[in-house]
Amino acid sequence: MATLSAGDMKTGEDDRPTRVVERIIPDAFELHRSDRNEAKRLLIVFSAANAKSFTFYRNTIRMRPDILYVREPAGNQWYQHGLRESETLPDMCKEIAEISGRYEEVYTLGSSMGGYAALYVGAVLKAKSVLAIAPQIIVDPRFSRGPTRKTNILTKNIAPFLKSSKSRFNIAYGNFDVIDVYNMDALHKHVEGMSNFRIIEYDSLDHMFPKEIDIDCTLEKFFRGLLFRDEIATNGLPYSIGLSVSKERIEIVNRYVNYTLKSDFRGCFDYLSSVLDGHSDWAPAKFMTVEMGQKIGLEASELVDWAIEIADRHPRIIDYNYAAAELLAQIGKPKTAQNYLDRTFKVRSNYARGKRLWRELNKK
Repeated sequence: MATLSAGDMKTGEDDRPTRVVERIIPDAFELHRSDRNEAKRLLIVFSAANAKSFTFYRNTIRMRPDILYVREPAGNQWYQHGLRESETLPDMCKEIAEISGRYEEVYTLGSSMGGYAALYVGAVLKAKSVLAIAPQIIVDPRFSRGPTRKTNILTKNIAPFLKSSKSRFNIAYGNFDVIDVYNMDALHKHVEGMSNFRIIEYDSLDHMFPKEIDIDCTLEKFFRGLLFRDEIATNGLPYSIGLSVSKERIEIVNRYVNYTLKSDFRGCFDYLSSVLDGHSDWAPAKFMTVEMGQKIGLEASELVDWAIEIADRHPRIIDYNYAAAELLAQIGKPKTAQNYLDRTFKVRSNYARGKRLWRELNKK
Protein backbone atom coordinates (compact mmCIF):
# COMPACT_ATOMS: atom_id res chain seq x y z
CA MET A 1 0.00 0.00 0.00
CA ALA A 2 1.27 3.46 -0.86
CA THR A 3 0.06 7.03 -0.30
CA LEU A 4 -0.07 9.40 -3.27
CA SER A 5 -0.53 13.08 -2.52
CA ALA A 6 -1.12 15.86 -5.00
CA GLY A 7 2.53 16.72 -4.74
CA ASP A 8 3.49 13.28 -5.99
CA MET A 9 1.67 13.93 -9.24
CA LYS A 10 2.05 16.51 -11.95
CA THR A 11 2.07 20.12 -10.81
CA GLY A 12 -0.95 22.29 -11.42
CA GLU A 13 -3.37 19.67 -10.04
CA ASP A 14 -3.81 21.08 -6.51
CA ASP A 15 -7.48 20.10 -6.34
CA ARG A 16 -6.74 16.41 -6.59
CA PRO A 17 -7.68 14.39 -3.51
CA THR A 18 -4.98 12.60 -1.59
CA ARG A 19 -4.97 8.93 -2.54
CA VAL A 20 -4.13 5.74 -0.69
CA VAL A 21 -3.37 3.06 -3.27
CA GLU A 22 -4.03 -0.62 -2.63
CA ARG A 23 -2.21 -2.59 -5.33
CA ILE A 24 -4.23 -5.79 -5.09
CA ILE A 25 -2.76 -7.01 -8.39
CA PRO A 26 -0.07 -4.47 -9.32
CA ASP A 27 -0.77 -2.77 -12.66
CA ALA A 28 -3.93 -4.84 -13.10
CA PHE A 29 -6.28 -4.34 -10.13
CA GLU A 30 -5.69 -1.27 -8.01
CA LEU A 31 -7.97 0.57 -5.61
CA HIS A 32 -7.19 4.28 -5.27
CA ARG A 33 -8.95 5.52 -2.13
CA SER A 34 -9.68 9.22 -1.69
CA ASP A 35 -9.52 11.15 1.57
CA ARG A 36 -12.62 13.07 0.41
CA ASN A 37 -14.95 10.18 -0.31
CA GLU A 38 -15.69 8.38 2.99
CA ALA A 39 -16.71 5.17 1.17
CA LYS A 40 -19.77 6.69 -0.48
CA ARG A 41 -18.96 6.30 -4.19
CA LEU A 42 -16.78 3.90 -6.17
CA LEU A 43 -15.88 4.42 -9.82
CA ILE A 44 -14.60 1.30 -11.60
CA VAL A 45 -12.57 2.04 -14.74
CA PHE A 46 -11.91 -0.85 -17.14
CA SER A 47 -9.00 -0.64 -19.56
CA ALA A 48 -9.22 -1.20 -23.30
CA ALA A 49 -7.50 -4.00 -25.22
CA ASN A 50 -3.71 -4.18 -25.21
CA ALA A 51 -3.45 -1.30 -22.73
CA LYS A 52 0.05 -0.97 -21.30
CA SER A 53 -1.26 1.09 -18.39
CA PHE A 54 -4.66 1.96 -16.95
CA THR A 55 -6.93 3.47 -19.59
CA PHE A 56 -8.37 6.91 -18.69
CA TYR A 57 -6.13 7.23 -15.62
CA ARG A 58 -5.26 10.88 -16.26
CA ASN A 59 -8.92 11.66 -17.11
CA THR A 60 -10.30 10.25 -13.85
CA ILE A 61 -7.66 10.56 -11.11
CA ARG A 62 -8.85 14.06 -10.13
CA MET A 63 -12.36 12.81 -9.40
CA ARG A 64 -13.59 12.59 -5.80
CA PRO A 65 -14.87 8.98 -5.67
CA ASP A 66 -12.62 6.08 -4.81
CA ILE A 67 -11.45 4.54 -8.08
CA LEU A 68 -10.83 0.90 -8.88
CA TYR A 69 -8.65 0.60 -11.99
CA VAL A 70 -8.88 -2.74 -13.78
CA ARG A 71 -6.57 -3.86 -16.59
CA GLU A 72 -6.54 -7.32 -18.10
CA PRO A 73 -2.97 -8.70 -17.91
CA ALA A 74 -3.44 -10.84 -21.05
CA GLY A 75 -4.36 -7.71 -22.96
CA ASN A 76 -7.07 -8.87 -25.35
CA GLN A 77 -9.28 -11.63 -23.95
CA TRP A 78 -12.21 -9.32 -23.17
CA TYR A 79 -11.90 -10.19 -19.47
CA GLN A 80 -13.30 -13.67 -20.17
CA HIS A 81 -10.35 -15.31 -18.36
CA GLY A 82 -10.41 -12.96 -15.40
CA LEU A 83 -7.27 -11.32 -14.03
CA ARG A 84 -5.34 -14.28 -12.65
CA GLU A 85 -4.34 -17.63 -14.09
CA SER A 86 -7.20 -20.17 -14.16
CA GLU A 87 -9.80 -17.51 -13.32
CA THR A 88 -12.90 -16.49 -15.26
CA LEU A 89 -15.07 -13.44 -15.81
CA PRO A 90 -17.37 -14.44 -12.91
CA ASP A 91 -14.30 -14.72 -10.64
CA MET A 92 -13.35 -11.16 -11.53
CA CYS A 93 -16.91 -9.97 -10.90
CA LYS A 94 -16.92 -11.66 -7.49
CA GLU A 95 -13.67 -9.95 -6.47
CA ILE A 96 -14.93 -6.57 -7.66
CA ALA A 97 -18.22 -7.15 -5.79
CA GLU A 98 -16.31 -7.75 -2.54
CA ILE A 99 -14.81 -4.26 -2.88
CA SER A 100 -17.87 -2.48 -4.26
CA GLY A 101 -20.03 -3.81 -1.43
CA ARG A 102 -18.37 -1.28 0.90
CA TYR A 103 -19.85 1.65 -1.05
CA GLU A 104 -23.24 3.31 -1.24
CA GLU A 105 -23.02 3.97 -4.99
CA VAL A 106 -21.07 2.24 -7.77
CA TYR A 107 -20.27 3.58 -11.25
CA THR A 108 -18.50 1.85 -14.15
CA LEU A 109 -16.61 3.29 -17.12
CA GLY A 110 -14.70 1.89 -20.07
CA SER A 111 -14.00 2.14 -23.79
CA SER A 112 -14.10 -0.64 -26.43
CA MET A 113 -13.09 -3.83 -24.56
CA GLY A 114 -13.30 -1.76 -21.39
CA GLY A 115 -16.74 -0.56 -22.47
CA TYR A 116 -17.91 -4.15 -22.80
CA ALA A 117 -16.64 -4.84 -19.26
CA ALA A 118 -18.24 -1.65 -17.91
CA LEU A 119 -21.62 -2.76 -19.28
CA TYR A 120 -21.39 -6.35 -18.09
CA VAL A 121 -19.92 -5.72 -14.64
CA GLY A 122 -22.11 -2.66 -14.16
CA ALA A 123 -25.18 -4.83 -14.70
CA VAL A 124 -23.85 -7.54 -12.36
CA LEU A 125 -23.17 -5.00 -9.59
CA LYS A 126 -26.41 -3.08 -10.16
CA ALA A 127 -24.35 0.07 -10.67
CA LYS A 128 -26.05 3.41 -10.32
CA SER A 129 -24.61 4.60 -13.65
CA VAL A 130 -22.60 3.05 -16.48
CA LEU A 131 -20.73 4.85 -19.25
CA ALA A 132 -19.55 2.65 -22.11
CA ILE A 133 -17.72 4.17 -25.05
CA ALA A 134 -17.83 2.26 -28.36
CA PRO A 135 -18.31 -1.07 -26.54
CA GLN A 136 -18.59 -4.52 -28.04
CA ILE A 137 -22.02 -6.08 -27.53
CA ILE A 138 -21.16 -9.07 -29.71
CA VAL A 139 -17.83 -10.69 -28.75
CA ASP A 140 -16.38 -12.76 -31.59
CA PRO A 141 -12.73 -13.72 -32.25
CA ARG A 142 -13.35 -13.38 -35.98
CA PHE A 143 -13.58 -9.60 -35.61
CA SER A 144 -10.33 -7.67 -35.92
CA ARG A 145 -11.51 -5.89 -32.77
CA GLY A 146 -12.08 -9.03 -30.76
CA PRO A 147 -10.43 -11.53 -28.44
CA THR A 148 -7.80 -14.06 -29.46
CA ARG A 149 -9.13 -17.25 -31.04
CA LYS A 150 -8.09 -19.29 -27.99
CA THR A 151 -10.36 -17.25 -25.72
CA ASN A 152 -13.21 -19.18 -24.13
CA ILE A 153 -16.07 -16.71 -24.58
CA LEU A 154 -18.66 -16.87 -21.81
CA THR A 155 -20.83 -13.97 -23.00
CA LYS A 156 -21.06 -13.81 -26.79
CA ASN A 157 -23.97 -11.35 -26.82
CA ILE A 158 -24.58 -9.34 -23.65
CA ALA A 159 -27.65 -7.44 -24.90
CA PRO A 160 -30.24 -9.87 -23.44
CA PHE A 161 -28.42 -9.81 -20.09
CA LEU A 162 -28.27 -6.01 -20.01
CA LYS A 163 -31.98 -5.72 -20.78
CA SER A 164 -32.86 -7.12 -17.35
CA SER A 165 -30.74 -4.55 -15.48
CA LYS A 166 -32.17 -1.44 -13.80
CA SER A 167 -28.85 0.47 -13.93
CA ARG A 168 -28.64 3.71 -15.91
CA PHE A 169 -26.69 3.03 -19.11
CA ASN A 170 -25.08 5.65 -21.34
CA ILE A 171 -23.48 4.21 -24.48
CA ALA A 172 -21.61 6.60 -26.79
CA TYR A 173 -20.17 5.77 -30.22
CA GLY A 174 -19.16 7.23 -33.58
CA ASN A 175 -21.40 6.25 -36.49
CA PHE A 176 -18.61 6.04 -39.09
CA ASP A 177 -17.23 2.87 -37.50
CA VAL A 178 -19.20 0.06 -39.12
CA ILE A 179 -18.38 -2.53 -36.45
CA ASP A 180 -19.60 -0.13 -33.78
CA VAL A 181 -22.79 0.43 -35.79
CA TYR A 182 -23.21 -3.36 -35.92
CA ASN A 183 -22.84 -3.58 -32.14
CA MET A 184 -25.20 -0.69 -31.45
CA ASP A 185 -27.83 -2.31 -33.66
CA ALA A 186 -27.44 -5.56 -31.69
CA LEU A 187 -28.05 -3.63 -28.46
CA HIS A 188 -30.83 -1.43 -29.84
CA LYS A 189 -32.88 -4.47 -30.87
CA HIS A 190 -33.16 -5.48 -27.22
CA VAL A 191 -33.40 -2.17 -25.35
CA GLU A 192 -35.28 0.16 -27.70
CA GLY A 193 -37.74 2.24 -25.71
CA MET A 194 -36.23 1.40 -22.32
CA SER A 195 -35.78 4.62 -20.34
CA ASN A 196 -32.61 3.51 -18.51
CA PHE A 197 -30.69 3.08 -21.80
CA ARG A 198 -29.40 6.05 -23.76
CA ILE A 199 -27.36 5.67 -26.94
CA ILE A 200 -25.40 8.82 -27.81
CA GLU A 201 -24.41 8.77 -31.47
CA TYR A 202 -21.62 11.08 -32.67
CA ASP A 203 -21.89 11.89 -36.35
CA SER A 204 -19.05 11.23 -38.81
CA LEU A 205 -16.64 9.95 -36.13
CA ASP A 206 -15.01 6.55 -35.73
CA HIS A 207 -13.81 4.27 -32.91
CA MET A 208 -11.27 6.91 -31.89
CA PHE A 209 -13.94 9.55 -31.16
CA PRO A 210 -12.89 9.90 -27.48
CA LYS A 211 -9.91 11.85 -28.85
CA GLU A 212 -12.36 14.32 -30.39
CA ILE A 213 -14.35 14.58 -27.16
CA ASP A 214 -11.14 15.33 -25.26
CA ILE A 215 -10.42 18.19 -27.67
CA ASP A 216 -14.02 19.40 -27.57
CA CYS A 217 -14.69 19.50 -23.83
CA THR A 218 -12.10 17.19 -22.14
CA LEU A 219 -12.88 13.59 -21.31
CA GLU A 220 -12.86 14.36 -17.60
CA LYS A 221 -15.73 16.82 -18.01
CA PHE A 222 -17.55 14.39 -20.31
CA PHE A 223 -17.19 11.55 -17.81
CA ARG A 224 -18.27 13.64 -14.84
CA GLY A 225 -21.34 14.90 -16.67
CA LEU A 226 -22.67 11.54 -17.78
CA LEU A 227 -21.71 9.46 -14.75
CA PHE A 228 -22.66 11.80 -11.91
CA ARG A 229 -25.01 14.46 -13.34
CA ASP A 230 -26.69 12.69 -16.26
CA GLU A 231 -25.59 15.54 -18.54
CA ILE A 232 -23.88 15.45 -21.94
CA ALA A 233 -21.04 17.95 -21.70
CA THR A 234 -20.15 18.03 -25.40
CA ASN A 235 -19.69 21.53 -26.83
CA GLY A 236 -19.32 21.55 -30.61
CA LEU A 237 -19.41 17.89 -31.68
CA PRO A 238 -22.65 16.95 -33.47
CA TYR A 239 -24.53 14.12 -31.76
CA SER A 240 -28.01 12.67 -31.53
CA ILE A 241 -29.81 10.46 -29.03
CA GLY A 242 -30.64 6.98 -30.25
CA LEU A 243 -29.58 5.01 -33.30
CA SER A 244 -30.09 7.45 -36.16
CA VAL A 245 -28.35 5.40 -38.87
CA SER A 246 -31.10 4.45 -41.33
CA LYS A 247 -32.46 0.89 -41.39
CA GLU A 248 -31.26 0.56 -44.97
CA ARG A 249 -27.69 1.44 -44.00
CA ILE A 250 -27.80 -0.80 -40.96
CA GLU A 251 -28.80 -3.62 -43.28
CA ILE A 252 -25.76 -2.85 -45.46
CA VAL A 253 -23.51 -2.94 -42.39
CA ASN A 254 -25.01 -6.22 -41.19
CA ARG A 255 -24.59 -7.87 -44.58
CA TYR A 256 -21.02 -6.56 -44.81
CA VAL A 257 -20.26 -8.11 -41.41
CA ASN A 258 -21.88 -11.42 -42.32
CA TYR A 259 -19.92 -11.64 -45.58
CA THR A 260 -16.61 -10.77 -43.93
CA LEU A 261 -17.12 -13.21 -41.02
CA LYS A 262 -17.44 -15.93 -43.67
CA SER A 263 -14.39 -14.50 -45.53
CA ASP A 264 -16.59 -14.13 -48.63
CA PHE A 265 -14.84 -11.00 -49.83
CA ARG A 266 -15.90 -11.38 -53.48
CA GLY A 267 -19.54 -11.72 -52.45
CA CYS A 268 -19.19 -8.71 -50.18
CA PHE A 269 -17.57 -6.58 -52.91
CA ASP A 270 -20.27 -7.51 -55.43
CA TYR A 271 -23.01 -6.70 -52.91
CA LEU A 272 -21.49 -3.35 -51.96
CA SER A 273 -21.03 -2.45 -55.62
CA SER A 274 -24.74 -3.11 -56.20
CA VAL A 275 -25.86 -0.71 -53.45
CA LEU A 276 -23.16 1.94 -53.67
CA ASP A 277 -24.92 4.19 -56.18
CA GLY A 278 -27.74 4.74 -53.71
CA HIS A 279 -25.29 5.62 -50.92
CA SER A 280 -22.47 7.39 -52.73
CA ASP A 281 -22.56 10.24 -50.19
CA TRP A 282 -22.03 7.83 -47.27
CA ALA A 283 -18.29 7.56 -46.66
CA PRO A 284 -18.46 4.18 -44.83
CA ALA A 285 -19.98 2.58 -47.96
CA LYS A 286 -17.06 3.73 -50.09
CA PHE A 287 -14.57 2.66 -47.43
CA MET A 288 -16.09 -0.83 -47.19
CA THR A 289 -15.96 -1.11 -50.98
CA VAL A 290 -12.32 -0.01 -51.08
CA GLU A 291 -11.47 -2.48 -48.31
CA MET A 292 -13.16 -5.38 -50.11
CA GLY A 293 -11.58 -4.32 -53.42
CA GLN A 294 -8.18 -4.67 -51.79
CA LYS A 295 -9.14 -8.06 -50.36
CA ILE A 296 -10.02 -9.46 -53.79
CA GLY A 297 -6.90 -8.08 -55.41
CA LEU A 298 -8.12 -5.13 -57.48
CA GLU A 299 -5.41 -2.82 -58.77
CA ALA A 300 -4.57 0.05 -56.43
CA SER A 301 -5.16 2.49 -59.30
CA GLU A 302 -8.83 1.40 -59.40
CA LEU A 303 -9.39 2.23 -55.73
CA VAL A 304 -7.04 5.06 -54.80
CA ASP A 305 -9.28 7.95 -55.90
CA TRP A 306 -12.13 6.80 -53.67
CA ALA A 307 -9.76 6.32 -50.75
CA ILE A 308 -8.30 9.81 -51.19
CA GLU A 309 -11.78 11.34 -51.51
CA ILE A 310 -13.10 9.99 -48.20
CA ALA A 311 -9.80 10.62 -46.38
CA ASP A 312 -9.80 14.25 -47.49
CA ARG A 313 -13.44 14.68 -46.50
CA HIS A 314 -12.79 13.14 -43.10
CA PRO A 315 -9.14 13.77 -42.18
CA ARG A 316 -9.53 12.55 -38.57
CA ILE A 317 -10.71 9.04 -39.50
CA ILE A 318 -7.57 6.94 -39.17
CA ASP A 319 -8.69 3.93 -41.26
CA TYR A 320 -9.60 6.20 -44.18
CA ASN A 321 -6.19 7.84 -44.10
CA TYR A 322 -4.37 4.55 -43.77
CA ALA A 323 -6.22 3.11 -46.78
CA ALA A 324 -5.25 6.16 -48.85
CA ALA A 325 -1.62 5.89 -47.71
CA GLU A 326 -1.42 2.18 -48.51
CA LEU A 327 -2.86 2.60 -52.00
CA LEU A 328 -0.71 5.65 -52.74
CA ALA A 329 2.37 3.65 -51.75
CA GLN A 330 1.33 0.88 -54.13
CA ILE A 331 1.05 3.25 -57.09
CA GLY A 332 4.48 4.73 -56.40
CA LYS A 333 3.69 7.92 -54.48
CA PRO A 334 5.52 7.39 -51.17
CA LYS A 335 5.76 11.05 -50.15
CA THR A 336 2.04 11.61 -50.56
CA ALA A 337 1.42 8.35 -48.73
CA GLN A 338 3.48 9.65 -45.79
CA ASN A 339 1.28 12.75 -45.62
CA TYR A 340 -1.77 10.57 -45.05
CA LEU A 341 0.09 8.51 -42.46
CA ASP A 342 0.93 11.72 -40.63
CA ARG A 343 -2.81 12.32 -40.25
CA THR A 344 -3.32 8.90 -38.67
CA PHE A 345 -0.49 9.48 -36.19
CA LYS A 346 -1.99 12.82 -35.10
CA VAL A 347 -5.03 10.89 -33.90
CA ARG A 348 -3.36 7.62 -32.86
CA SER A 349 0.40 7.76 -32.50
CA ASN A 350 0.73 4.01 -31.90
CA TYR A 351 -1.30 2.91 -34.94
CA ALA A 352 0.49 -0.39 -35.64
CA ARG A 353 -0.35 -0.82 -39.34
CA GLY A 354 0.62 2.77 -40.00
CA LYS A 355 3.97 2.30 -38.29
CA ARG A 356 4.73 -0.79 -40.38
CA LEU A 357 3.90 1.05 -43.60
CA TRP A 358 5.97 4.05 -42.49
CA ARG A 359 9.01 1.81 -41.96
CA GLU A 360 8.54 0.20 -45.37
CA LEU A 361 8.31 3.59 -47.07
CA ASN A 362 11.46 4.81 -45.36
CA LYS A 363 13.45 1.75 -46.47
CA LYS A 364 12.99 2.70 -50.10
